[in-house]
Amino acid sequence: FPSPALYGHPLLRVEAGGETLWLDPGLRVAPFGAIPSTVLDVEALLLPEAGEEPEVVRTPARSGPDERREVVVRVALDAAGGAVVEGEDRYLGAAGAAAKAAVERLDASDRRQVIEAMLARSFRGVALDEATILGEDDPEAPLVIRWRGRVPRLATVSPASSAPGGGEGGGARALRAQASMV
Repeated sequence: FPSPALYGHPLLRVEAGGETLWLDPGLRVAPFGAIPSTVLDVEALLLPEAGEEPEVVRTPARSGPDERREVVVRVALDAAGGAVVEGEDRYLGAAGAAAKAAVERLDASDRRQVIEAMLARSFRGVALDEATILGEDDPEAPLVIRWRGRVPRLATVSPASSAPGGGEGGGARALRAQASMV
């Protein structure tokens, strides 16, 4: 019998109505049929009924719905280089189910800290004003995190003459923003 180390992620293979479905029993709040991308199109060992031989098969190359993260960010710079940032992070498929499992264990204070830390990787010095988490109890819905915060120095202010395309006079200024999205 193969070593259990070769097969480290249990899945259920369900055959019903001529269709084969793969389910992950470890994802409690997952869309039906969603399995993590790490176990797509890999060798799987089907455990047999008593008296039958084990069978090696492949998991499906795709599962529905797609596992992905979508991010929308809006930035409003002020004249001093500070900014109000707001956005929405959407986690879909098995990634959404895993994110829901992580979030459900956290109290309100810990949720706020996790969101603030997530934003701090892209916006140095961010102060979270508000955050809302949606969809955590609905298996078919993505996990949605909506957030809004303030960044004291997202951009630096420089005279227009030193900015690309800048000119003399009029007291014009340019803002040069620096942020990284991870």
